[in-house]
Amino acid sequence: MAADPPASGCVIGAILKTVLGSALVLLGQFAMFDGDLAGTGAVITALGLLLMSSGILPFHLPGLSDRKPFLSRASAFRVRVVVNGFRADPVVCRVALGALVLCWAGGVYADSEGQRGVAVTAYLAFWPIFAWLVVGAGGLYRIEARRFGLQWNAGGSRRLLPWGEAKIARVDGDTIEFTSGDRLPLRHFAVDPQRFASAVRTFTDRPRLRETTLDGAEFMRRLGAPR
Repeated sequence: MAADPPASGCVIGAILKTVLGSALVLLGQFAMFDGDLAGTGAVITALGLLLMSSGILPFHLPGLSDRKPFLSRASAFRVRVVVNGFRADPVVCRVALGALVLCWAGGVYADSEGQRGVAVTAYLAFWPIFAWLVVGAGGLYRIEARRFGLQWNAGGSRRLLPWGEAKIARVDGDTIEFTSGDRLPLRHFAVDPQRFASAVRTFTDRPRLRETTLDGAEFMRRLGAPR
């Protein structure tokens, strides 16, 4: 199985998009408080938010994303079980998320009151916390059981194993080793390695569960998670 490009490239690209997008948002925010440039500021802010979103999409925010496995059912053919990984304590992440809201709201309020120095300070304080949440605490740590196979990011490059190839050789502590040589470390995920291995074996051994769509409820049951 060929690996996708290294995660470092994804991280660098995402950071560049996020930084550029945030710069546009800041520029738009300042322009919006100028009566003559309010329309232009709104357009610049919208473009900045779109660019930021494209940079953040590969990641998840620990303060918002759930630690428990969950079932995403967009349609009959777009069903997946998602498990987000965390590298930091969820409580710390939620405190950081609250600080983000305070910094941004404080910046907008100070800007509206004409206190540009306070606004700039608040905005500048926002981005280091945001970067830590996205890359340091959350980042590319996600497992997805999809109709066509098992896909994961565990701090490295994205991996994808079709169900027919996802044969488990052994479970070594919190790491699942596949016969293909791929290793899935589960230490950052809130799942039991043995239960997770049982769920994967079920879908590799019973093709009818995934011929038309992923039986997410069955996968969740094997994980020991609520449906």
